[in-house]
Amino acid sequence: MTGTVLKYALVFCCSVTAAPFLPSHPPKVHEVPRHASEAHLLAQRQALEYANSISWGYFITQDSLHGNLILPVIPRFEQD
Repeated sequence: MTGTVLKYALVFCCSVTAAPFLPSHPPKVHEVPRHASEAHLLAQRQALEYANSISWGYFITQDSLHGNLILPVIPRFEQD
């Protein structure tokens, strides 16, 4: 439960979107994990895919000492 709350907090806190409506849950994936570590990796992958689907920027994965798996990346635009 805590992982889910943190995942949504990260997505909604750090994403910028022009869409007036954000879905309340990530898309369902029909994969069934066999072990706890597989479930954790599946949840991480789903969080990354969900974050990328609702943001005009994009997100990357990176190991962190602070537990920040998903980092927001905002593209730079050339000034005219």
